[in-house]
Amino acid sequence: MSAPPILLIEDTPSLRLVYESVLKNAGHTVKSEGSAESGLATFRTLQPPVVLLDLILPDRDGLDLMDDILTLRPETAVIVVTANGSINKAVAAMRKGAHEFLVKPFDEQRFLAAVDNALRTAATITPRARSDGA
Repeated sequence: MSAPPILLIEDTPSLRLVYESVLKNAGHTVKSEGSAESGLATFRTLQPPVVLLDLILPDRDGLDLMDDILTLRPETAVIVVTANGSINKAVAAMRKGAHEFLVKPFDEQRFLAAVDNALRTAATITPRARSDGA
């Protein structure tokens, strides 16, 4: 059985390439998108257990996109990645259902640990359990 896909939504091409490379080298299957619109379309198709989401996207606010993702599939573990590491943004993301909040730049091992933790968590939460508040 192949690894579950991870969706990466990051608008900066160089960062998208680095994150994708790190994830693939760690054995993960990755699909990358550079905008909220393409990211949401891919999310609907793939239904990945984990989404890595940049907060600042060219076509939409990342927190609004996260709302849509979690409405479509509440058991999704969303890891927010951003260069804007304000406490207010972190609190807002966590309140809206983010699994984790990473501030760029971050250590590769920290990044992979967050992804592995999110995959483990997503594997233990069934769609029904998450929507029932469990």
